[in-house]
Amino acid sequence: MELTVEQIMDYQSLLKERGYYTGEIDGIIGPQTRAAAQAMIDSDNPTDKNATRGNTGKALAQALDAITQTSGLIYGSDLNSGQEETTTGDTTMYWGRYDSGSWFTSTLDGKPEGSKWGWELKEFEGLGQDAFTSDNSLEEILGKITDGSSTDNDETTTTTPTTEVSTGFQGTQLWELDGKTYVVFTVPGTDPALFIRYEADEPTLNLYYSSGRVKPDVISKSANDEEWVNSSFFGSLAEVDEDILLGNKDPFTGLADKFDTAKKYRPWLEDDELYDIWLEAFIEDRDILDEEWKTTEWWRTHTQEERDWLLLSQGKDLGSLPADAEAYLSNNIIKFRDMFKAAGVTNIEDIVNTDGESFLDWFSFNFTSGSWTEVYALDQLKAVADPSTGIELDESINTWMEGKAQGVDVSTTKRFEAQVENLANEWLGPLYGVLTDEQKADYAAMIRNAESEEIGASNVIDKFKGIRGTLFGDYDENLTYNEIATPWRNYSFQLLGQRMDETDSTFVDVIKANDQKTATTMLTEWGINNNAATLLDKVTDEIGQALGAGQVVRGVST
Repeated sequence: MELTVEQIMDYQSLLKERGYYTGEIDGIIGPQTRAAAQAMIDSDNPTDKNATRGNTGKALAQALDAITQTSGLIYGSDLNSGQEETTTGDTTMYWGRYDSGSWFTSTLDGKPEGSKWGWELKEFEGLGQDAFTSDNSLEEILGKITDGSSTDNDETTTTTPTTEVSTGFQGTQLWELDGKTYVVFTVPGTDPALFIRYEADEPTLNLYYSSGRVKPDVISKSANDEEWVNSSFFGSLAEVDEDILLGNKDPFTGLADKFDTAKKYRPWLEDDELYDIWLEAFIEDRDILDEEWKTTEWWRTHTQEERDWLLLSQGKDLGSLPADAEAYLSNNIIKFRDMFKAAGVTNIEDIVNTDGESFLDWFSFNFTSGSWTEVYALDQLKAVADPSTGIELDESINTWMEGKAQGVDVSTTKRFEAQVENLANEWLGPLYGVLTDEQKADYAAMIRNAESEEIGASNVIDKFKGIRGTLFGDYDENLTYNEIATPWRNYSFQLLGQRMDETDSTFVDVIKANDQKTATTMLTEWGINNNAATLLDKVTDEIGQALGAGQVVRGVST
């Protein structure tokens, strides 16, 4: 399995978060990375076992196993399929930085796309290639920042940045705990305040608080401090996007405005662990790896449908969904639109709340996101279309309807028709209980227009009782069709050895006759004409005995 530099760095970061790896996040597979991968594979920790040995951890398990099978130093590749790799034979490792802000080391030939070597970066202007060999630590590299100075004929000139510092991104704090210093940001719009923190060494702090930022005093914290408890650790400040470090970009731009909508259509953001993953990716302007989701408690405690949508949507908001996720959501909206209309709701697309949100969109998303199973969603659709079904509405539907725009109610021309169909089948059976659309509408109107639903249903039952009396007059008027038919169902099955279609005229005539001798004659004739095996065997045996031949032997002896 060939891995890119960024993929190797992602796996190193995962191993480091899980406590197995202590080396540099450099995109190089070496002894430490292999040992860390093997340790996670062999771990008895339930979280790690699920991530590497469960069905959902297949991709991660394969990648870690591939890492353990390597030897020597393996540099990640960024070659496209079919592209041939060219080498100069120079194995010297140099420091470079991805455009996203993460640092890496690689040979000159192995430089990944979307990156610059250290000597190509503006803040290191004037330094040569030899200043960025991998025998320097990242801390030492960051300590060589020249702020855009260059040397020419032993004269030094300094270039002053002209870009204005983001004034909306000044309110940082510096916290210290156990000898480590953290740059801390307050998440906008949170009450009580939530904080995110990045660990930073002195060179990175000097870079960050350049360009006009005021460096605050360091505040000592304890592990039990409430603010510390309410903070989330997002790694090293050196990994943050360069535009943020240089003050050209506020990482929280748009967060406060978008979060309420994001939370509404990404219900998993209610989970603190997933919220931290999403927030970190938002700030660092990057996609979230599937493995990051799969190691969470949320992943282990939610349904496959919910997990599928999380991966399909890649945690994106509705305005930036991947194409396959957008298509899936659109198809579900169309499906439920048509099903609502088939159920008689004539204005489903016009029902909106005061925020302009369509009930159809909201309802469909509950299914799309996995919050509702298909069976449950269909049940709720029936409850919305016809309250007379007796199906209890989900509390969230009641809440949504309370916030809908005034004067826009669910409009249906088929209210109570499902109840009418059930009553017709109960009293008249499958043959005579099939009603035309006009008949269903008339009976449903009787229920809607009655003093109460109970009185209206009772009036419809009285109508069906009268029809049933005409059809099966020899029975007590209070017996339903099912109560009348059950004894004859059993008798016909014993005689024929099979169930009859209850819409068959012979079965209906048996019920009407209400006489066993007559029923036997009719069922025998029907069985012979329809090749009822049990009946034919019985008749053959009886003929054989009458002729003195005894019981007929069927089949060929072997």
